[in-house]
Amino acid sequence: MKTNKTLGLIFAILAATIYGCTGILAKVTYSEGCNTMTLTMFRSVFSAPVLFLYLKLRGVSLKVTKQQMKTLILLGIMGATLTSVFLYGS
Repeated sequence: MKTNKTLGLIFAILAATIYGCTGILAKVTYSEGCNTMTLTMFRSVFSAPVLFLYLKLRGVSLKVTKQQMKTLILLGIMGATLTSVFLYGS
């Protein structure tokens, strides 16, 4: 039990550190000519395969119904995309 708690703490610190660095990395990419939409697109392009591989290795089914797909698309547009755009655009 203690191992899971320690591992969770390590992952929480790692996630907070990476999230905290996004503003700095955005500033660097902007100075190289990147814009908010491009940065958001690259973030998704690089994270999607990692998430897909993780889910496949864990044996999580990726089958969704049409209704679930509509919901996922809406959440992707309204949630993740707009959050990223506003974060990097600020």
